[in-house]
Amino acid sequence: MQKRLARRASDVRTPAREPARAAAGGSRAPHAGVFAQAVRLQGGVPRRFGARLGRWVALLAALAWLTLTPALAQNSPTVTLNANVLRSGGTVTLDASGLKADTAFTVTLTAPDGSSDPNTVRSDGSGALHFEKTLEAPGTWTVHLSGPGIDAPLSVEVSQQPAGTPGNGTQPSAPSTPSQPSPSQPSPSQPTPSQPTPSQPSPLPPTPSQPAPSQPAPSQPQAGAPLDLSIEQGSLVARQGGQEAWRLDFPADSGQTAGVVQADGRVYLGHGNSLLVLDPANGSVQARYAVPAQVADVATSGNGVSVTVAFADGTRQSLEVGPDGIVGTVRFGSDPAIFGWLQHEAQVADPAKRLQQDPTNPWLYVAVAKQASDAQGATADYQGALNHAATFYERAQLARTLYAAGQTDLAKQAMDGALRDYVDRGYAAELLTDPQLRDAYGFPLPELEAAVGKGDFQAASFWAPWAYRMSTPAVPATQAALLDYSRALRADGQRSEASLWRARAHEGNGFRLGRALRRAALGLGHAGWYGVAALLVAMVFLHLTLIAKYWRPQSLALKQRKEGGRSPGRVPRLFAIRYYSFTEKLVLVLMFAAVLALASLAGWAHQGDRLPVAWRSGTLASVPARNAMSSVLRSGQVADFVQGYGAQVAGDSQAAAQAYRGAGDYAPALNNLGALENSDALYQKALDVARDLPEALFNLGRGTDPSRLHAAYAADVPLLAVPSETLLRSAVAGSFQDALGAAFTNPWAELIRVNPLAIPNWLWDAFVVLFLAWVAVTVVYLVAPRPRLARNAPRTAAYHLLALLIPGSGLSDELWGVLLLVPWAIFGIDTLLHYLPLGAPAGIPLATDYAVLAVIYALNIVSFLVELTSYRRRMAELRRSHPETAQAYGMRVSSEPSE
Repeated sequence: MQKRLARRASDVRTPAREPARAAAGGSRAPHAGVFAQAVRLQGGVPRRFGARLGRWVALLAALAWLTLTPALAQNSPTVTLNANVLRSGGTVTLDASGLKADTAFTVTLTAPDGSSDPNTVRSDGSGALHFEKTLEAPGTWTVHLSGPGIDAPLSVEVSQQPAGTPGNGTQPSAPSTPSQPSPSQPSPSQPTPSQPTPSQPSPLPPTPSQPAPSQPAPSQPQAGAPLDLSIEQGSLVARQGGQEAWRLDFPADSGQTAGVVQADGRVYLGHGNSLLVLDPANGSVQARYAVPAQVADVATSGNGVSVTVAFADGTRQSLEVGPDGIVGTVRFGSDPAIFGWLQHEAQVADPAKRLQQDPTNPWLYVAVAKQASDAQGATADYQGALNHAATFYERAQLARTLYAAGQTDLAKQAMDGALRDYVDRGYAAELLTDPQLRDAYGFPLPELEAAVGKGDFQAASFWAPWAYRMSTPAVPATQAALLDYSRALRADGQRSEASLWRARAHEGNGFRLGRALRRAALGLGHAGWYGVAALLVAMVFLHLTLIAKYWRPQSLALKQRKEGGRSPGRVPRLFAIRYYSFTEKLVLVLMFAAVLALASLAGWAHQGDRLPVAWRSGTLASVPARNAMSSVLRSGQVADFVQGYGAQVAGDSQAAAQAYRGAGDYAPALNNLGALENSDALYQKALDVARDLPEALFNLGRGTDPSRLHAAYAADVPLLAVPSETLLRSAVAGSFQDALGAAFTNPWAELIRVNPLAIPNWLWDAFVVLFLAWVAVTVVYLVAPRPRLARNAPRTAAYHLLALLIPGSGLSDELWGVLLLVPWAIFGIDTLLHYLPLGAPAGIPLATDYAVLAVIYALNIVSFLVELTSYRRRMAELRRSHPETAQAYGMRVSSEPSE
């Protein structure tokens, strides 16, 4: 008896050839205890009595075995693997029963090298669960099922498959109920089913360029009639023998359903910007691959399956589908709608039922988690959502939901995975300048702004570090949000934290003359047409004031011409400019020059504003972004640099090197070429051109990493110089220096290429002709002699009224009068835009307009009174010193003799 028991004990310790079977409730332990008790009794009592007692105990044990085993087997969770010895490339199948019904569980595959792959699988209504996975790497694998009431680690030995061996390497073994404990039996320190523990969140899997399939190859459809697939009103319908076998419907606003094909025993379906892999037997979704834009077609190709997508601008791209998904790195289009399709796809009446059919949509897990009756189940579902979020925008959007649900740790994992995937796909923070896309991606800036606005310091402290990683001087909105956060902290009394975030908000904002000039030019360009209109209005009112100022001397001159028998001309008042002082005419010439400069900057800024939307999406490597380069880029160093950067990020090294070399001694291009060719000499050459180029300094180990994203997720690769928005503008519209130069060397060509009024071109050309003629007349009269009698002439009452109502117009003979005249026109026009529908929005708050205008009028009144006092003294002197001239003007002459 003892020998037999010893053999059984050895069998317990060496179950390698038995199919692995785990009972989480530990149902084998009571039977082993009964036999051990029998052994102890037999050695401690008389042999005859011990023999009888042993027979009774054995009989009772047998009855207990027959009675309890079915019940225990029925009530305890059971996990079974199809085999515990496989060949490389074989498929391991895990089946479980007796689990909590309709609940998410985690199956974690741990490879021989220690890497883990967590997969979320949901039990059905009966508590059953099924999972399959192909194992490639030889060695010992661990298949660990965890979740509510279950914690079962199983091991599988994978051996190297000999070359040429057919089949998938699986060595099947029928499930059985061994008498020994299975490897997943809990130890005394492990919880039993009556003491469940919450499943621990699995670490976020490494971020691939494309997600791995959630399930392996689906089972084949049953033998019979071939499967007929058709897309009907956005739903995929499968028929066999004329009868509907299954269908897959999609909610509204989740994209269009387009393209379906069968290949390699699978069904490939395009919906929205996802390629779905379906089981032809029942239509369940086995894998989901994100594609750049709306799927237009799915077809078989020489290499298997290809999918064609259509971007919003009409561009199309064809991608190959490999065993692990889309071949190559996917960069998405710039239509914000596509980034919400996956969420809309999860908006169904019964998320749990839909999840049984489609376990690849993370938002279905979120919907089920919100309906969960216990926190443990909700956490498992949220973990399942995170495990199935495959792209940066899915994870970033999910981070918002997870944080709102109180799942802070999972939200951190989601944001970290989002930014890592963002970098891995070749995206850069400097290029994400479209606020609508930034919000559609789910990135943290709006959450930080909202938290600071509400005074929620807990939420702000969560989102601020992630916003900091995305911060860059090229996107001032992010740095502004961090600065607002620091101010809120200081107001709350958290001075040390406030200082830290203030310093972070100002990182990278060191003064650079070139960057400052470009920003100033861009600011003037954006306000350019306001400035042009303000200057023209100011010039018109200045002319009216000066005409009123010189009305009396001009009238006297015209009277003298008539008396002398000469014609005064048809429209003599239009030539009142002859009477202006040199300073007054110089002011007009300078204002014309300002009009030309502002008009050219406005045209330059407007042309730059029409940057392709794809260039604002975070990457220049997408198909629409690169296609746009061929049509909008100008020639020059900056354009070559932009073209080279797009090619380098897209993986086209040859085109990148050619473009960089075309840029010549342009420092950012030299740095990126150095990264392409791994050349320290090129980094140094870039520094010889621009000694403070931060990317080259970092690549040579002489400076810190200026990019927080690069430092966190790609510190081991060279840092590329990323074209900022201002450089992209220069690549499309040229530099602002070019625009200003053209305005004065060829004003006709520069002005006719812009038409801000959206009027017929011939009419705009006529306006340009009149304007240039006005400029020419003013320049000619600048050197024309001025009539002597205009130098100290009396002024009309109309002049005094205009000088009082139009600030600065009465001081035009002194250059500083322009400092009142031009601001008055700018803020006055903006005030009118608040009240009149002139087709353009006001750019300045109304309260600011009123305040500035009040200050301008106050200064003008003071200067007007000073000038009026001086004028009266001059007129009194005129009457005393030149009585004949005063009488000619109709002035009363003083009776006192002149000195």
